[in-house]
Amino acid sequence: MRGPVLEIRAEMARQRLTVAALADAAGMSKSTLSRKLNGHGTLTLTEFGRVCEALGVSPSGILIASAGRAA
Repeated sequence: MRGPVLEIRAEMARQRLTVAALADAAGMSKSTLSRKLNGHGTLTLTEFGRVCEALGVSPSGILIASAGRAA
């Protein structure tokens, strides 16, 4: 899930969100989200959905953007 993580980080930057703020909005601990965004673990589908919801973006939008980045 490396591509989607890059898109999540890009969206965080666009919205000027910190890991702590996103974790809080997604109902996750800051340490868990930080670890997973840094490649030490994988977001579960439930976590991915909650992160996307907290960012106000659709999961499919993140996946499509990450596929475009990989092409």
